[in-house]
Amino acid sequence: MTTEKKDPVDLVEESVGTSLLKQLVTEFQHLPAPWHQMNADRQGEVIDRLRGGVEDGVRAVVKAVCSRSFTHLGAEIESLTFKDGAKAVLKLQRSGDAIHELADGVGGQCMVVLATVAEFTDGMHTVAPTPDQADFVEQATAAQFETTADHEAAAAA
Repeated sequence: MTTEKKDPVDLVEESVGTSLLKQLVTEFQHLPAPWHQMNADRQGEVIDRLRGGVEDGVRAVVKAVCSRSFTHLGAEIESLTFKDGAKAVLKLQRSGDAIHELADGVGGQCMVVLATVAEFTDGMHTVAPTPDQADFVEQATAAQFETTADHEAAAAA
């Protein structure tokens, strides 16, 4: 019996949607109250957990699509200088066999692909909780008292 090695992109396609949907369902199942009854802080906690799950899913997709089945490892760009061409200094993650393959490739050619999750999650910061209704009620009540006090003062004069 032979097992066919699946393409990483196919694996992500099969799993990322399911993972995100499971996270949503779990959040809905554990909500302490309907959304409109939760204050902004509680809503914010739920949004933060969902945002984290979406970022993890997007990270998996970006990594799978950009790396395909090539040797790859994460890195932080420390510097880039332009003298006799361009030279980059990267701080590499030291995990797995990829670092050894990179060492074996010194002096050879490679392709550098910049893939960041941020470009796919840029608008996520705009998702915010519904403002607490108590603030609105307090403002309306304060305005009503001011108006009533003004009318009473005018009537007394």
